[in-house]
Order: sequence, then C-alpha cells, then structure tokens
Amino acid sequence: MPTVQIDGVVWSEVIIGNTVYAGGEFTTARPAGSPLGVNTVPRSNLLAFDLTTGNLITTFAPTVNGAVRTLAASPDGTRLYVGGLFTQINGVNRYRIAAFNVSTGTLVSGFVPKPNYRVNAIVATNDTVYFGGSFGALGSITRYNLAAVAASNAAVLPWAPVAAGGAVATMALSPDGSKLAIGGQFTTFDGGSNPGYGLGMVSATGDGSVALPFVVNSLIRDGGANAGIQSLVSDGDSLYGSGFVFGSGGNMEGSFRASWVDGSLIWIEDCHGDTYSVYPGNGLEYVAGHPHTCATIGGFPEVNPRVNHRALAFTKYVDGTVSRNTANGYYNYQGKPKPDLVNFFPTINAGTYTGQQQGPWFVTGNSQYVVYGGEFTAVNETAQQGLVRFAVSSIAPNKDGPQLSDTAFPVTANSFSSSSVKLSWTTNWDRDNEVLGYKVFRSGTVAPIATLTKNSRFYQLSTMTFTDTGRTPGTAYTYTVQASDPFGNVATSAPVTVTTQGTAPTNQLPTASFTASTSDLTASVDGSGSTDPDGWITNWAWDFGDGTTASGATASHSYAASGTYPVALTVTDNSGGTNTVTQQVTVTAAATASDAFGRTVTGGWGAADVGGSYTLSGTASYFAVGNGVGSVTLPKAVGYMTQKLTQYSATNTDATVTASLGAPVAGGNAYVSLIARTVSTSEYLARVVVAPTTNAITLQLLSPAGTIAGKASGLSYVTGQKLHIRVQAVGTAPTTLRARVWVDGTPEPTTWLVTATDSTAALQGPGAVGVGVYLGSTTTGFPQTISFDDLAVGPAN
Repeated sequence: MPTVQIDGVVWSEVIIGNTVYAGGEFTTARPAGSPLGVNTVPRSNLLAFDLTTGNLITTFAPTVNGAVRTLAASPDGTRLYVGGLFTQINGVNRYRIAAFNVSTGTLVSGFVPKPNYRVNAIVATNDTVYFGGSFGALGSITRYNLAAVAASNAAVLPWAPVAAGGAVATMALSPDGSKLAIGGQFTTFDGGSNPGYGLGMVSATGDGSVALPFVVNSLIRDGGANAGIQSLVSDGDSLYGSGFVFGSGGNMEGSFRASWVDGSLIWIEDCHGDTYSVYPGNGLEYVAGHPHTCATIGGFPEVNPRVNHRALAFTKYVDGTVSRNTANGYYNYQGKPKPDLVNFFPTINAGTYTGQQQGPWFVTGNSQYVVYGGEFTAVNETAQQGLVRFAVSSIAPNKDGPQLSDTAFPVTANSFSSSSVKLSWTTNWDRDNEVLGYKVFRSGTVAPIATLTKNSRFYQLSTMTFTDTGRTPGTAYTYTVQASDPFGNVATSAPVTVTTQGTAPTNQLPTASFTASTSDLTASVDGSGSTDPDGWITNWAWDFGDGTTASGATASHSYAASGTYPVALTVTDNSGGTNTVTQQVTVTAAATASDAFGRTVTGGWGAADVGGSYTLSGTASYFAVGNGVGSVTLPKAVGYMTQKLTQYSATNTDATVTASLGAPVAGGNAYVSLIARTVSTSEYLARVVVAPTTNAITLQLLSPAGTIAGKASGLSYVTGQKLHIRVQAVGTAPTTLRARVWVDGTPEPTTWLVTATDSTAALQGPGAVGVGVYLGSTTTGFPQTISFDDLAVGPAN
C-alpha cells in the first residue's frame, strides 16, 4: 500500500498506537508516488508516519546526526527509544541512545546513557532499558556489548552479561519479563559457547552473569565475523529468530521458532538466503531478507538466474519436517520440524544505498498491517522507496490479481473429433491468493462455457483441461480463458482459434497417477491427476489390494486390519485406451484402550482389558481391583497419585471413565482426574473438584503450567454417586482440549463444559492416558475410597 518514501535505508521500525516510527540513514522524505527528489521535505535519519494512511507525520522531525540502527517503545507507549551511531539529536548531546516523549515529540532530558560505541538493539520495560551493540563501556563503567539503565534517570544497573567475540544485534524480552534472549555475532556469552555462540539467554534481573539454557543454540550456530543472529522477537508465547551466513562460522540463513521455557526448537525454516528480520503476528511469521530457495520445506526451488524472494510468510504451526539438503555449503536440517510456506509473495527489488544489493532489512506489524523497511526502490513493480505497508484483506485495496495474461498465459486448443475441442492451459498464480477461478469463453457466447477452480503457486503450476463438445464439424472456434482471484481481479489469456476435425489421429494411451492419504484404517485416493494426451479420462477403476474395488476419480476404503496393501488404479480414456499404476499404501489401526476392571488384584491394578499394564505412581498398597472397579483407598491426605496406560500412544484421544467417592468429602477438596495425554511427567488432564460441605462439582482442564480452563458444573455430589468424565486431546501445536462431566443415569451433555488450546512443547506429540487422585491437605473423614470403572479410550471423531 502507498507509504511515505525516503532516500536512503531504513534499519528499524516500531509501532506505537497508530504511528510508525522509522529510523535509518536518510536525509529526505516524500509522498508515495513522487519520484526521487520531487516533493521532498527534510528528515534526518528518523521520521514518523500514520499507519492507516501511510502519510508522513509533519509534527515529528528531529535532527539526528548519525545512523539510527534500532527503535523500541516502552510498554505503556509513552516513550520512544532510539539507538545507533549518533552523538547529537536536535543539537543536544545524546551518545548513541536516547529517549523521546511520545506525546510531545521532545527528548527526555534526564535520560542520557553514554555507551562508547554503536547501539544495535534496545528492549524496554517501564522501569528498565536494556540495550546491546558494539561497545565496551558506559562512561567509565565497563560493559561488554550489553547494559541496562534505569528508565527514570539512566543510572547504570548491575546487569552486565558478557557477549564476547562479536557485536550484539538483537534482543527480546520474555512474555513474563523474567529473561532476555540475546542474538548477534558474538562467539561466547557469559563465558560459554553452547549456549553462547550467536545466541544467549539471561535473567532480566541481577547481574546477568549466568547464562540460562538456550537449547536451540546446539543446533543453530551463527556467530563470528561471517555469520550472526540478526533478529529475535516474541509474540507472547514463543521466541522467533533469524540469521545470516556469508562464509564460515554459521549454518542457518532462515528463521526459527523456539520455546521461552528453555529455548528448545519448535520449528525451523532453512530457506537459503539471509533473513534479517522477523515479525510474528496473526498466526504467521513474516520475514525480511533475500531467500532464493525454500525447497527443503516444500517451497520454491533454486532457479538460474537466481531470484530472491525478499518478503515471505510462514505458519506459526508445525507442518511436517525439513527434507534433506542437497545444495553445497548449506547445513542439513533434515527431520527437524518445519512450518508451512504461506502464499505471500510480494515482489520487492534490491536497492543500491548500502552497496549490499539488498531490499528490505526490517519488518514489523500489528493485527491489521505489516510494515517493511529497507533500501528497496520498488514493490510489486511500482516505485516505492524504503518503506511499504501491507494490510489484511478486510481493509486492503485487494487490487493485485493473477500475474499472467495474454501471451504469458497461453491456451492450447486441439480438435480430435468432428464435434469437440480440447483446451489445455497452465494454471496462473497470484501473489496473495492461492485459490484461483477459471472461466472458459468461446466465440459467439457471452457467458462462460465452463467455470473451474484450482490451487496454484508460482512454483507449483499444473495443467488444466476442458473439452467443449457438441461443436459443428469443420468450423473454426476462438477461445479465451480468464483467471480470477476472490476479489474479482482478472487476467485473460491470448485467444486461440481451432477448426474442428472430422477424423481423430491414432489414440495415445492415458497416464494413470494418484495420490493417497490415510487416517487410521481408512485410505483415501485421488486419481484426478491422471491425464490423456489426446482426449480425456472416462473411467477410474480402483483395486484396493484386499479384494475390494471402487470407481470414480476419488474413492476411499476402510481396511479390516493394519498392513501395507497394493492399491492399483486403471484409467480408461475416451477412445478405450487404458493404463494402470500401483502404489503401496500402509494403514494402521488407531490406538485404543479399555478396562471393565473384571479381575481381582491387590497392590496395583494389573493389566487393562486393552492397553497393557498400568504404571503406578504412589503407594502401591492403596490400589486394588475387585468387585468390578479399580479403587484407591486413602487412609490420609496424600499427594497426587496416578495409574497410567503407557503402552497407549496417540495425539488424537477421546477418553471416558466412571468415578465415585465412597465417603463424604470433608475438610478439603477431593480431586479426581482423567489424563488425556501424558509424556514423561507432563500431563493434559480433566479434573473434577468436589468441595467439602457444599459438595459442589467444578470441572477443570490442566496443563503443566496449571489450570487453563475451569467452570462450575452446577452439580452437587452425593456420596457413592457415579460420575462420568469425558475428555478429548486433539492435535498438536496447538492441542485442543475439551471436557464434560455428568451424573450416572442422566444423558450425556451435547456440549463441552470447558475447552482450551495449549502448545506446551513437551506435550506436542503422542502420549499415554490414565487416571489420578488427590485429596487436599485439610481433608478429614478417612478412609476415602475413590473407585473407577468403564475406562474407554479411542480416537476423537
């Protein structure tokens, strides 16, 4: 979208309310659409513009006598922090870092730290300002590329981590404000190199002398003279980062998502080509850099001559794993979790200001806009220098449509019979819409004779066909195909003319091909990709390898047992020619578990009817099976105890159990849990809480972090009464959790009482199931016997 322009480079941006502040190296600003040197106004390395309109804000025009490398805002939005290589602002001494009062646009007079060289990164709370770069002291106080000062008066604080061997380039504060992630070209951090090589994590309090765990640093190694971590950003639950490599000393040019808990990897996109900045927002991660291939994550391949895609977006969620790297000079991240590349492909050129042949250097945004800054001079073939905005579709102009038209969008027409014409064309593509519509027009008609849709990206184009029947022999027809996006933008092919024939050539055989996907014991197949060079497919015949057959372009079949089966597709074309292809398809029965407790066991629960043996956590003598229930008899208040079926393992679980309490609840709460997923000691569970005196029943959902949802059920417990508990844990990154509870003899509710989503890293994989009990420390009225029956576990529908 049109945005104010500059005449140099933008290194950093920050959004405060509806104002975007941009810092870099430039001397003038001008409106969108104005050529270089036309309609300019002075701006000295720092400006502000309106996020909604893109227009320059005329009331903010400080004079900064050196490069601005980084910008940050205080959480309350009252201050703008500026860092870089300057020594004066508005003629007043400010040594490489300064603060502005946002409401007045004036310098904060009492904030004058004095780092002795460049500031590259700033992170601020309302009380403390952390900054990093390439400096050795603040005035007379030694600091090694990192420092912290009081926001009120710039007093130097004891916080003094040591980043050695290279500069600090970027910093990010954890959502709880307890620690900082540090990135740059340093080779050690607080004396260590793993973590510490280009990445470090440290407490936000104290003296910062002890590095915290940063697990991903054992995998991502960017540091030293030729590599570094350029960007670290938090979205409120995860940490995102990016890096560059130019020679030895580094191994990642893409970006990653990591856990704030210990810095462990959530995913990595190892697109080749440096990534200078990332912005996570609206469920996506936007990047600025110059990627030239994302083949290892299923994206666009390398081409010759090389094409750089300087602005990309990726999903927040994990979508498969990285494939093997085969390009020389690049690290192989094969098997690591990856995101999906999103259909966001603006064309941004490389500028000349820095001499580094780069386009965007920085990206940020909010819920409605994404803003790029750099040294580019054109965006989507329109002159636009240094700054540009993109908006969500609900407020965007939505004028950018399918990219190929006229002769670049050719259609082939053939007539193999006296009454039909077969048209074929390669799909079009759109910078921001993956699903395009296609209308086929024939001479002499106003309405389209066919309307189709197809998914495509610029690197994933396919062939589409349409056969126009009922034509007159020996007659010339002219056709065009029109591609359109969801917003009505169209691109029309060059017209093609063909004369219907009376005699068809010798039939060429079709080519059978299909894709297969499985879910538990069900296989779904799609043979619509089968083709015929001189006609069309008239029949698809399936053999599922177990005696079952089907017909149609798509089909599905549920097998009786797990195994690998030869699935064959035979296609027949319009002239009777056939072709067969066979694939091996593997199906696996969904994990299940069940227990009716029809046995007698003491000192444990033994083995379930289905699902293997129970693994006990607690005092074995409290557990027994008899009289059709599994019981836990507690002679006193004890800690949380569980029985788990660890042989069960799934990421899609629907579990139910019946539970009852044999004695009145007195003195403290009684807790009964149904565990939907457990990995090691981490658990997702539904917990029924019975309060003393009132016997009120509350239902909760818990993760390792604690209660993530809870609601009063409206039920009151009666001693000996049976309660039915049901919980589901579905999917990963995030996992969807839901639960309900009802009294025996009443209908199961049709809605879930509590629901939540969670992305705790330790639980984003298959896990076991189980039950648990706990009595509050003030509980009285022992012994208390808690009984379980009718445990049933299977896949959620």
